[in-house]
Amino acid sequence: MLRRAGFGAAPDAIAPLVGLTGVEAASRLVDEAVASTGMEEPDWANTQPPHQYASEAAFEEFFSLNEAWWLELAGNITESQVQGGLLERLTVFWHDHFVTSFDSYFISAFAWRYWKTLETHALGNFRDFVRTMGLQPAMLYYLDGYLNEKAAPNENYARELLELFTMGPRDSAGNVNYTEEDIAQIARALTGWTVDWHRLDVYFNRFLHDTGEKTFLGRTGEFDYDQVVDIVFETRGPQIAEFICAKLYREFVHEVPDPGVIAELADTMVQSDFELEPVIRQLLTSSQLQDEALRGAQIKMPVQLMVGMVTELGIPLDEDLRLGLYWGPAELNQWILFPPNVAGWPGYRDWINTNTLPLRWDFGGWFIYHNQEMTDDAVRAFATALHDPNDAAAPFKLAVAIAEHVMPVPLEQAHITDGGNPQFAGDLVNNPIPQEVLDWPEYRQVVARRFLTGFPWYEWVLQRQEAPQLIRYFLYNLVRQPEYQLT
Repeated sequence: MLRRAGFGAAPDAIAPLVGLTGVEAASRLVDEAVASTGMEEPDWANTQPPHQYASEAAFEEFFSLNEAWWLELAGNITESQVQGGLLERLTVFWHDHFVTSFDSYFISAFAWRYWKTLETHALGNFRDFVRTMGLQPAMLYYLDGYLNEKAAPNENYARELLELFTMGPRDSAGNVNYTEEDIAQIARALTGWTVDWHRLDVYFNRFLHDTGEKTFLGRTGEFDYDQVVDIVFETRGPQIAEFICAKLYREFVHEVPDPGVIAELADTMVQSDFELEPVIRQLLTSSQLQDEALRGAQIKMPVQLMVGMVTELGIPLDEDLRLGLYWGPAELNQWILFPPNVAGWPGYRDWINTNTLPLRWDFGGWFIYHNQEMTDDAVRAFATALHDPNDAAAPFKLAVAIAEHVMPVPLEQAHITDGGNPQFAGDLVNNPIPQEVLDWPEYRQVVARRFLTGFPWYEWVLQRQEAPQLIRYFLYNLVRQPEYQLT
């Protein structure tokens, strides 16, 4: 649940959920997300660019600061992901839905407002979300809405509003949801909105707006921006609900949607007047998401992989790691604030190929072996949180606890080998394996042998010099398991 609805969890973050049912845990995650205020506004968020007649030096200074602000925002985003949960996970989902790219607008203040809009509306009203997002400077620049005027209507945003942001080209029965003429007419209704770059704001220029009569989706009138949004939802509400709920299902449950579940979610969305919170609560508490058979049914997106690794291992976050968690996923084809196109990231099996899989392994090795924050003390603290060091079977139980903590599938389904250690090492006559360990199923004993790698179990003490290195090596092997790439 914590992997699907967030970015994993450190051992001590799991404690509040222990003893809860899956439904209770999911409901608590939703409650926490609803109560969260999200990221704090940076102090540069309203710093205006120089006037168009300012000196070249003034522009150079501004854009130098602007680059620093962008990197600060990138670090703030990754920090929020490490420290957050469902809200931050949903924000990434909506970023992949209401796509914009920083290289279309370049202003860090616009990037901040765009990201905060995603975060603010992530569990809010979807109609309001659509209405607000269309007038974000980032969106007006990205889909050329700022160029849309009555003398030369631009259809980019009108097309994506219908095709990608609300209803999709067809409903589940194959019926067409809109026509090319609908797009052309909606584009006319959206004319007149543009961006005041210097004031960091959008405004409506009535002289650029087409005041004539438009006909789309069965309605006729002298419609404007707000009326477009209202009509889209009034005339295609069920189709919108179905489209969005199917996308949420694919994101959080399985790539192949269940038509029955989608229908139930869509009904909730329509009945709640397009509120997202009850839909997401229903989805996360559904039997499908609680189904053990669907564990490991998805491939971790790069942000999930890397942020999850830091979160689950409890690695302290310093400035280098804040930015490392931004640039790392970018190397794995998920560059936050720079999606590849308006359709977003393809996702699922596209996340892994012959280029990205070795990089995924390399990043795992870097976090475990070369990250300066992964000190011996940090490794021992991680281990202590997972087991009782004074237990008579401590090394065996630690091995299983670590594997269960980081592996997204049940251990009996993971293909963990003994690493060339078919037997436990040492003098087992005078130091016999505890009977409770001998009673374990073979796969748990294999995990323990892989952890000890020939080290005598009876010499194991967490404070020994070799202990952190044994734990690191075990973690390194686990994150290279095929199943570790799943969620």
